[in-house]
Amino acid sequence: MIGLGDIGLIFQIAAIAIITTIFYTFLKQAGREEYAYLSVVAALAIVLIQVIPVIIRLFQEVKEVFRIY
Repeated sequence: MIGLGDIGLIFQIAAIAIITTIFYTFLKQAGREEYAYLSVVAALAIVLIQVIPVIIRLFQEVKEVFRIY
């Protein structure tokens, strides 16, 4: 079941994606392609830091359901 915190996480990821797209577009048009790619990598790292705890919790719940020890 999806909790309210998970829905908030989805909105946070969407906001990060929108902001990153804007930064990427501006930097690429300004001729700063290295910084544009760096902003994408930084955004990806931020999203992974936010998502990893959710994935760990998912695996723990699956393990609990199937009683794998």
